[in-house]
Amino acid sequence: MFGALATLLGALGARLLRKLPKAAKWLSTVPTVLANVLIVPPVLIYAYQVPDAWWFIALTVFIGEAVCAGVGGTALYYTLKKSSATKQFLSKTDI
Repeated sequence: MFGALATLLGALGARLLRKLPKAAKWLSTVPTVLANVLIVPPVLIYAYQVPDAWWFIALTVFIGEAVCAGVGGTALYYTLKKSSATKQFLSKTDI
């Protein structure tokens, strides 16, 4: 439930940044990373009963999200942007 909430908040934040200039599109991954770094560690601390591990868990969640959402999401965005299959379904303002 909390992972879905983090994803929803990250997606809403990314949607607010959709009007960014083309050179700064990678910034749209920042809300996803931040939402997960703020929401997931408390859940894991509660689940594993490790109250002193907040910084470690937050750091590992940040690294995972930065690689997956940041690098992977940005690479996926530019790959789909170049794809002719994507262009037939979306208008130029969507990409």
